[in-house]
Amino acid sequence: MRKQIVSIHGRAETGISRPFLCRDAGGQSWFVKRNNVTWDQLVLEWVMGHLAIDFGIPVAEFETVEIPELLAKQALAKDRRDFEPGIAFGSKRIPFGEDLGQSHIRHISDDMKIAVICFDWWTSNSDRRLTRIGGSPNLLWDPMMGSIAAIDHDRALDTEFDTGEFLKEHVFRDVRPFIEKDTVSKLRTRFESTLKHLPKIWKHIPEEWLKDETGTSRATLTPETFEAALLKPKHPVGDILPI
Repeated sequence: MRKQIVSIHGRAETGISRPFLCRDAGGQSWFVKRNNVTWDQLVLEWVMGHLAIDFGIPVAEFETVEIPELLAKQALAKDRRDFEPGIAFGSKRIPFGEDLGQSHIRHISDDMKIAVICFDWWTSNSDRRLTRIGGSPNLLWDPMMGSIAAIDHDRALDTEFDTGEFLKEHVFRDVRPFIEKDTVSKLRTRFESTLKHLPKIWKHIPEEWLKDETGTSRATLTPETFEAALLKPKHPVGDILPI
């Protein structure tokens, strides 16, 4: 049974979409997105999150949650267009979790860093930046597990993906000189194997994200869109290797 949101406790201070911090009937806290992002972005969150998990990248637990009409009416007037009733995307809040910083990076294995940077390269996700002057890596540090948790996949399949900026600003760019051809080959095989799960993943996307009550399409993304973009990306697969 889908969890129902029962209260709102503000919005995130960071991130373009500023998801809503909510609580369900069981007391669990969630970061919730619905009308504060596009329908395509909701689809990206769902699909890319599942693909990342299948690929072996830790992801903050997520699922679809229900925003009841009465609760939506109680949202602040300035937020009501962003918090409408219906099925939303919920990312479970990690207790004591914090944005990944430079101090955490040394605790992450090179294998995980390489997997993340390759996954982001192949999915055209430039939204995982961290430099000395700041940035938003969209990775949390989970102190209880001693590991990362990826969040916010709604900027993947970026049509304006800049390979130069990616290689210069990605949070794990420092590991790139140590990436070997054989490693990329093995990871690419694993990545393409995850794409076989796409039909099953797609089957669980809420219908209301894809079409409105009249049957008119809301999201423009389709399974074919993902397959085309991920199996044959416009930038060469192997260009993640050091020169």
